[in-house]
Amino acid sequence: MFYTAGYSLETTWLRVKILTAILAFLPLELSNGILVFNYVKGKRWYHLYDLFVVSITPVLLIAGLMVIYMAVFKIV
Repeated sequence: MFYTAGYSLETTWLRVKILTAILAFLPLELSNGILVFNYVKGKRWYHLYDLFVVSITPVLLIAGLMVIYMAVFKIV
């Protein structure tokens, strides 16, 4: 869609937005999926998983707000 609007990957805000999404969201979501589907079994694991979720929430929140800000204002 951004190609039809006249943007390319040489646009700075788009490059930063894509890198932020890849570097912040992808590793955390992969580790979340691995934890949930392979290791979370029993009450002790649920407690450890809750601590993991609480620890990554600020990172996801800040990165998500950055991506939204760059999408709306298209600046870096």
